[in-house]
Amino acid sequence: MTKKVLKAVIPAAGKGVRLSQLTRRRPKVMLKFLGKPLLEHTLNSVREAGILDVTIIVGYKSRDITSYFGDGQSLGLNITYVRDKVMKGTAKAIKAAEEKVDSTFLMVFGDVYPETPLINSLINVHSSARIAMGESVVATLALTKVNDPQNHAPVMFENGVVKEFWSKRSCWVDMGIMVLEPIIFEFIDQTPQVKGEFRILETLRLMLGEGYRIAAYASSHPWVQIGDHRGLLSLIETNIYFLKKAGLENYVEDSRIENSELHNSSVMKASVLSSRLKNCILYEGAKVTSSRLINCIVDEEVKIRNVREMNRAFTLYS
Repeated sequence: MTKKVLKAVIPAAGKGVRLSQLTRRRPKVMLKFLGKPLLEHTLNSVREAGILDVTIIVGYKSRDITSYFGDGQSLGLNITYVRDKVMKGTAKAIKAAEEKVDSTFLMVFGDVYPETPLINSLINVHSSARIAMGESVVATLALTKVNDPQNHAPVMFENGVVKEFWSKRSCWVDMGIMVLEPIIFEFIDQTPQVKGEFRILETLRLMLGEGYRIAAYASSHPWVQIGDHRGLLSLIETNIYFLKKAGLENYVEDSRIENSELHNSSVMKASVLSSRLKNCILYEGAKVTSSRLINCIVDEEVKIRNVREMNRAFTLYS
């Protein structure tokens, strides 16, 4: 029988340094896709998986998050917030939720979107691993296979059990989605600092060395993440993912589109006049006139005219 996971923890305190042009105005998790912040998409997915009790770890521009989501009632959730006062890595962020969690919980990094079937499968794998191997199993990680593991956190596993972190022998990498047992909090305080940060994978590596077991879920689900080494391109690719998921070629919300062509683009309460947009995102109040843009993002209230550009963010700070 599958053990039901009743709580989720979502670290959303970071500044989003790789997206600093856009995150000067809002937290990374509040960047919108199809008219909704990424964090809202994640919360909807968590609710659809049957998890209604969510703790969000806040820090940078926390009011943007707390004022938007409130207590979560509008989404059918019970949301509580705790502040990451340390801001020194994922382990310390998760540690901030200790008083809110006393049982098995789902952890999803705020810059990652998990599909509901992925969450359900991950929980089932964790439950099965605990039945098969006992309480020594303290975590189950969602892993995905990539062509560039050196840009991520590669994990080597055998027969569904993690053997090595930061492995040079694996193309499977951590997705930032895991099921954890509350004993994790006891070991976070012992986690070594690496390059100025306390990372949750270092906590798990420590526990692995102490004889605990960590299960691996080799996922075939899409990995949707923003703000990694791809920078702005991660936003463009995420936007295209959500368009395809919704069966849309473009997303247009309360916008003015005249004499223009759009392809794989989202325009949210903005204007596009005599222009062509391919793989672009326009935020509220933006206006693009007589321009050709590919893989571009136009921030709130930014006006551009007679521009031909690729792979660029147009912001008030440009």
